[in-house]
Amino acid sequence: MDAADPQWSREIALRSLNADSFHDAWFAARSKSDPFRWAEANLIEVERNKRDRRTVAWRYAILRLHEAVQAIVPHLDSRDSERF
Repeated sequence: MDAADPQWSREIALRSLNADSFHDAWFAARSKSDPFRWAEANLIEVERNKRDRRTVAWRYAILRLHEAVQAIVPHLDSRDSERF
């Protein structure tokens, strides 16, 4: 993530986070907004990026991370599954 988007990583203080604190940093801005306004703004941004053929580095890195993690999920015990 840090290599993919250093600015975004600095903004959320990525290097100070761990598996348990990442969630709060990831959702901090979203939790301060009306969920429907957030979703609308996010959709507008995604559609604009698609139209302009712009790849947002941190979004792409998270997408790729999900692809890698999906193989692990079935093997998590109940405690780790809850954390995830």
